[in-house]
Amino acid sequence: MSTKPGQVQFGLTEPEMQEIYQRLHDGHAFYLEPGSSNVRMANPLSVVPTPYRVTVNGRTLHANCAWDSVGIPAMLHADVIIESVYTTADGDQPARYAIVDGDLTGDDGLVHFPVPFRHWYDDLIHT
Repeated sequence: MSTKPGQVQFGLTEPEMQEIYQRLHDGHAFYLEPGSSNVRMANPLSVVPTPYRVTVNGRTLHANCAWDSVGIPAMLHADVIIESVYTTADGDQPARYAIVDGDLTGDDGLVHFPVPFRHWYDDLIHT
């Protein structure tokens, strides 16, 4: 079923849908672009490109962060290759790791979460 802009789908008006989206955002089911009703994140997926590229079955998806990059294979029950970068004193370095048969393999990197989990939603885009 397809609709055109302004059409009602599921028997809901656009303002009703925006209110539902806002409730889902407030409950952290997904994250809206600030000041809009456009979905930016539906954890562990990002709608916008990020440095965390997750390749699964030949398709590239974007994760919001390192934590979410390993959430995608868990969600899809699939093997993945994850490519990203990490910052060192010498600049950004490539990072590549994978989830194969449920096991993490790859670079001997370290993931650092400088912000405690309880504060991630204080500024989710920059956490």
